[in-house]
Amino acid sequence: MKSLAGSASNLLHSPVARRRLQVGIVALIVLSFGLALFSQLPKILQYKWVLDPIYLALAFVLLLLRGPVVVYGWWATMRVLGYPLPFLTCIRIGYHSALARYLPGQMWYAVSRVYLAEKEGVPRVITAVSIGIETGLLVVAAGMVASLSLIVWRDAPLWLGISVLVLLLALVMQPRLLFRSLNWGLARFKRKPVEVQLSRRDMLGLLWPFTLNWLHYGVMSFVLTAALYPTLSWTQLPAVVGLFTAAWLAGFLTVFVPQGFFVREGLVITFLTTLLGIPVPVATAAALLSRAGTMLGEAIWAAISTRF
Repeated sequence: MKSLAGSASNLLHSPVARRRLQVGIVALIVLSFGLALFSQLPKILQYKWVLDPIYLALAFVLLLLRGPVVVYGWWATMRVLGYPLPFLTCIRIGYHSALARYLPGQMWYAVSRVYLAEKEGVPRVITAVSIGIETGLLVVAAGMVASLSLIVWRDAPLWLGISVLVLLLALVMQPRLLFRSLNWGLARFKRKPVEVQLSRRDMLGLLWPFTLNWLHYGVMSFVLTAALYPTLSWTQLPAVVGLFTAAWLAGFLTVFVPQGFFVREGLVITFLTTLLGIPVPVATAAALLSRAGTMLGEAIWAAISTRF
């Protein structure tokens, strides 16, 4: 048993073994999703589709408007850190670096943003810190908005939603712990500690742009789903906002799958069909179009920002 445990430990500490394991897991997820999609293909083709052009147009408008909303949180973070870059410059850096997310490996997005920000006079460590703060607040804000999904769970206790919100806010209210951990890590790599310190008020002030981002994403997802399923009631708006955000959060936390591909889509389909009773073809189309819309929005804003 010890020999087996030792072998497993050696494999996990091997970069090549970890990479092969990641590729294997991703391939398994893609295969499973592909087989599930293929099994539903007859239902999708036979479904009597009704597209609402008004909802569809509104979804596209929201998609375009979300561009600056996504970047606003990072722009605000850079200002608090003492490097107030022009907002248009942040849009260009944010979306050009976002394209690197689709390259193999998880670090190219951060590397490209550090490189592009450095060309604007921002020290590497400051950009790295801003990415860490941005990521943390994205997750916290997503968790807060995802708590809206508790609405559709039968007999979901009110205290559970309140507890989630309190826990997430408590994490935001501990900036000293965040920077203490960061400096400890920098010391391990023989780097200078970060002298920037954020107060609780700073962190709370930065939280609302990220929360707005997820609320916008949720409303856009609702409108897109309604474009495919016009009978979807607006009373389901909070539930849809929460479920789509919860699916994104689960996909993001599945760190071994790049961009949470097919994890997010699978959860969206499951949530919409089992909790809201939306037909499988509609849920499948909504999940796939949501991903495609996100990628389209990033491509459009990356193209627009080349002029900034």
